[in-house]
Amino acid sequence: LIKVSFTIETESGLVERQIGEFYLTEIKLDRNNKTTAVKAVDKMAFLNDQFKSTISYPALGKNIVQEIVNDCNLRVNNNLNISNLPSFDKKLEKVSYREMLGYLAQTVGAFVVFNNRGELEFRKLIRTEKRISKSAYLLKGLEVDEVEFRINGISVDLKDDKEKKILVMGSPLGTQV
Repeated sequence: LIKVSFTIETESGLVERQIGEFYLTEIKLDRNNKTTAVKAVDKMAFLNDQFKSTISYPALGKNIVQEIVNDCNLRVNNNLNISNLPSFDKKLEKVSYREMLGYLAQTVGAFVVFNNRGELEFRKLIRTEKRISKSAYLLKGLEVDEVEFRINGISVDLKDDKEKKILVMGSPLGTQV
């Protein structure tokens, strides 16, 4: 286990921030060039084993998360709110721990990550009004003369044998995806 961090100098002094906790998977020493190259992964890489639940179903989502945390010896973020997870009527078969955590997070509109302290976290997207202007682009292959735009809505065509449905989200005016 390695903990990766960086230090930046600010007006008030040096500030250290941890990037995350990683596990080494490969080390290459080059004694001629006096360099060492490493490959590392976070705890998510170790959650690919098949999830075999031992609790009885129907089960609350929070009990399923607790079972995974205990089985995989995971640390959990104190802010992980799993009380609003729905219940599951039957056990999902042939899924990994990673997939099951992903499914559970999706039921509350979130995704699964290990934060910079190596703790399991369900993270939700936060709506923002930030805009990226032309001046924010670095001259490294990105087009700087792009026109700033905002997506106003999304529409999806659903076709089946009998009928065609169009689902629309957002405004029908302006840029659409």
